[in-house]
Amino acid sequence: MEAVRPDAVQVARNHLARWGSHAQAGWLQQDAQRTGTRGLLRQTAPDRTAGVLSDLVTRSVSPDDAVAIARRLRGIDPERLAKAVERRDTPSSPEHEQGISELRRIREEVLLWTNFLEQTLTGTGTGTRGQDRVMLLAAAYLEGAPIERCIKAATEFGARDEAGARRYREGRSPRRRLRDVGVGITSGDTAAFHRRPGLARSAIRMDWHHWADERDATTEWLTRITAPDGVARAWTEQIGSRLLELSITEVESPFFTLLDTWATTSPDEQYLRIVTALITQATETEELARDAHKQLLDWA
Repeated sequence: MEAVRPDAVQVARNHLARWGSHAQAGWLQQDAQRTGTRGLLRQTAPDRTAGVLSDLVTRSVSPDDAVAIARRLRGIDPERLAKAVERRDTPSSPEHEQGISELRRIREEVLLWTNFLEQTLTGTGTGTRGQDRVMLLAAAYLEGAPIERCIKAATEFGARDEAGARRYREGRSPRRRLRDVGVGITSGDTAAFHRRPGLARSAIRMDWHHWADERDATTEWLTRITAPDGVARAWTEQIGSRLLELSITEVESPFFTLLDTWATTSPDEQYLRIVTALITQATETEELARDAHKQLLDWA
């Protein structure tokens, strides 16, 4: 009889139920409304937290990773999540935004992939701190882009010399390198993180946090690949969005630096549209509103 891979969502919910974390298990319900009204006894008031994280675990996640996610989810205080949902559902704009921000922080806490990233990229003896780290970083910023585009972007990191670019295609194949650091490759040969949701953002955050001495190099690299003739120009808006998310939790993020570059040195219609959309998001984000308004004043 052919073995059937366990459903990742059900694996996570079963473990939470076994640990007595029934509230957290309810957050993962795929059809909260139907599940909540099943049976003779119906809830007089629906639980608004039911299913709020139903997309946290995708069905392509491995059972082991599903258990790891469930373990971190177990540490989230139900009262904290309930307050975030209550704020999110408030018509008041400030309360609504605070609720959305808190739910985002909860998701980030659960999907940090800290252990995987530390073992893969910072563990002793792995030898992956160089090329493999940059390959993962390129795929994280360019998620959804063709693999060949991610490889080309990675070769742009650091000094622009032919030998450095050639090393990415020596030894293990670039696609094998990407798979080894957690990047999925779709049938259309594009970079994906469906099996490890949240890994791309976590990789960007960990890279910025752990390699503080390379922040200038990272900023220069992002500036270079998003230039009018850069290999990742078509992904400028996504890169900007990832940097905005980074700015919420990390210091010295290059978000506003890149916005200023796009607005002043490459002021074509596409860049101006992207900058306008990103600065608007920043002004509506509690942690970035002051800096965003300062940036607007500087431009004025």
